[in-house]
Amino acid sequence: MNSESAVVTAPSSIMRDQTLISPEQRFWQEHFDATHHGTIAGTENRFVVGGEYSETTFDNRRRFSNVSAGTAAALRVAALQPEVGFYDFNPAFTSGAGNRTDTNSDVQVVGVSGGRLDALLRLHSRGRPSARSVEVQRRAEDLNAAWLTGFTASYRANSGRLRAVYDLSAKSSVYAHYSNATLPVNSLFLLSSGNAAFPLSRGTQTEIGFKQSVPEARLEWTAAVYNIELDNVLSRDANNAAVTVNNGKESSRGVELSAAWRPTR
Repeated sequence: MNSESAVVTAPSSIMRDQTLISPEQRFWQEHFDATHHGTIAGTENRFVVGGEYSETTFDNRRRFSNVSAGTAAALRVAALQPEVGFYDFNPAFTSGAGNRTDTNSDVQVVGVSGGRLDALLRLHSRGRPSARSVEVQRRAEDLNAAWLTGFTASYRANSGRLRAVYDLSAKSSVYAHYSNATLPVNSLFLLSSGNAAFPLSRGTQTEIGFKQSVPEARLEWTAAVYNIELDNVLSRDANNAAVTVNNGKESSRGVELSAAWRPTR
């Protein structure tokens, strides 16, 4: 992104500054899986196991012009003939700490997952466990202040889900669903060294419901109760608002009703 601001000044000039933010992202992934679909002990069964490896690199170059008199004079243009030209990469225009920085983030994910589907008479079940190892390497360099900093952080991002459906009849069923997952406290590509010390936030969701189809009325409806919880949420320390901790918790619970009706066949 190349942008600038312009302010008209008396008697006939335009004062300008320059901003350059140049992000670049590269991503690749390898995935494999094996599937078995058949019967075990007379029960329909499908089993899937797989693995993956992915790597994402995010580079960001940031340039901001300073407020020196020399830079202002060089970027100034006539109000009636504002020929601004192209972005000027002269390092003298971006001197000063924080005005010329490069950052690099590298996120590697190794994962193994499995899934299973069983059908036994009226009971259908499905499960999918997943285990992932995440490594984050982040580096930041200030070309003007001549400092370089970086860190490496590793996480275990395990998750899973389980769903079971029992057919009461050909038109109605009850079901139960449970899942858990993890997520970082901030974007991994923009993670700071302070936030890197916090563990992943972990969430769980539980849902139990009833579903029925009424073909003669062209109606389908579902009723369910659910509970969602998220732990390790970033919050302010109750004793010191300037300190961030991740012992917060969010939760949501309730009842959900939904229906679908077709007015015509």
